[in-house]
Amino acid sequence: MIFTRKIGKIIRGKTTPFHLYTATLLGALIGFLPSFAAAPGYFLLLLVLLILLNANLFLGGLFILVGALFSELLLPVSFRIGQVLLDGPLGGLFAILVNAPVFAWFGLDNYSLVGGIPIALALGWAGGFGARSGLRALRRKLGSLETDSPKYKEWTSKFWVRALFWILFGGIKGKAPMAELADLRKGSVFRPLGLLLAGLTVLFLFVCSLFLSDFILTTQTRHALEKANEATVDLGGVDLRLREGRLTLHGLALADPEDLQRNRFAATTVEIDLSTNDLLRKRFAFDNIEVTGGRINFPRETPGVRIARPAPLPSEDEVEDEELKTLEDYLAEAEVWQERLRKVREILERWERDGEEPIEERDPNWRERVRERAAQTGYATVTASHLRRQNPTLTIHRLLAGDVLFHGLPEERWTITGRNWSTQPRLLPESPELNIETDSERFGMNVNLKGFSQQAGENDLRFFAHDIPVEEIRNLLRDPSNFPLSGGLASFHIEGTFSPRALNLPFETTFLNTTVTVPGIGERAVEELRLPLSLEGAMDQPRLRISDDEWAQALRDTGQQELQRRGEQLLRDQLGGDSEDSDPVRGMLEGLRR
Repeated sequence: MIFTRKIGKIIRGKTTPFHLYTATLLGALIGFLPSFAAAPGYFLLLLVLLILLNANLFLGGLFILVGALFSELLLPVSFRIGQVLLDGPLGGLFAILVNAPVFAWFGLDNYSLVGGIPIALALGWAGGFGARSGLRALRRKLGSLETDSPKYKEWTSKFWVRALFWILFGGIKGKAPMAELADLRKGSVFRPLGLLLAGLTVLFLFVCSLFLSDFILTTQTRHALEKANEATVDLGGVDLRLREGRLTLHGLALADPEDLQRNRFAATTVEIDLSTNDLLRKRFAFDNIEVTGGRINFPRETPGVRIARPAPLPSEDEVEDEELKTLEDYLAEAEVWQERLRKVREILERWERDGEEPIEERDPNWRERVRERAAQTGYATVTASHLRRQNPTLTIHRLLAGDVLFHGLPEERWTITGRNWSTQPRLLPESPELNIETDSERFGMNVNLKGFSQQAGENDLRFFAHDIPVEEIRNLLRDPSNFPLSGGLASFHIEGTFSPRALNLPFETTFLNTTVTVPGIGERAVEELRLPLSLEGAMDQPRLRISDDEWAQALRDTGQQELQRRGEQLLRDQLGGDSEDSDPVRGMLEGLRR
């Protein structure tokens, strides 16, 4: 009944072609939007126009549903049209709009949204044309009956007919004779109460935001983090204060996609200082991030859920070198580490591509690859990310996380600092840098990604770890029985360069007060054993180089040191105890060794 009364109001009221066309066009454009998150600014603009302009709201709402239906049916077609517009001659214009203030929130880098605009305009124009033609023909017919048909006048004067028409259509007579309404051309462009209605709408949204802002922000932030983390993300709440330029995350916990029983990272609070000017361009510049109560690799109360798992990169060609050993040869959880390294390599290669020549020059078949990705992940989600290259989408100028706990090392307090991290680091003048250290100075790491910034150079990595129990190392191995060392402590020092496809990380391992098991000889206790190693190969397929000659030389050096130590002690015992001046003893041993 409501539907028929709305139709009756259109027929009897002073509805003009302008009112019909604006309703069908705006309704179809709104219906073709992939989602509110894809283009919040564009959606709000269309909604405000629908309210302010004197468009027929009933017809506009109807065409929102019609547009949504056609949008779903024609999604592949919209995507292909979007490719022609965004990746063709008009790409430069769209790049300007995508990076412009305010317009950056219009989703004009979304292939399906941009490709759906011409289809929506055609559908809205066709709907407006049909509505105008049908309304004009119906009004002219009713107008001729009103003036030329006595039977129609007699019939419509009956009480039950007038009552039935009032129930179904809101009445028979209009605001003017039907013949006059049929030729109606001019009408009010703006809705008389449009400004008031728009103001009430803004007030309503503001009031709702007071109660729902935390919920909406928490939901959207959790969704974005889960997409990046590829697993469940717990988030207690989000507090956004735009005037102060501050965003606070409470109760953050990111499940490890490779071990859903644990969190790869969790924090009590994360305080973020925002740059509000960049927000207008849909860029997120975090001037400072401070983490409180950070925890790494701690168990979860409830298991997480994997959100997505991208296809693995092709494996590197096997290298025939007996001295190169893969992670599978040694580590018990090699697959977990390879997956983590694969993710690191994927990020590094993406940063490399951001600094290369345009995508169309780098890969002639890139358009086909974009279509393949859209068919796999969904047409509505794929964007022309290359249009946003002028500025980084996300930049973290400074990161500080103090007193971070790492599961398995409860006595250590970690401090993590970072600078100049970005989704497109080549657009920044300074290189990204990450520094990790502990209060005890047992562990430390420094990473400087010069190769991914405007600074020329190689990516540097420095890492050290002291006083690691050898038994803990044995527990990480696939076959601990083959490890020739037991007891004592180990120290590692790595310093070298790396890229996604090539590691050059020599490092030295020192074992103190350990026991060496030599086949055919037995166990020998040594005070110090130094073993030079190196990591080579690709980032996600690292290989450990252990030379048999280096092993043998290390054992010979250890044997000489042990022989010298025992000889010194024996001579001291024969000479009547320890001597403060050990030079004669050392001289005798040096002579025997030569």
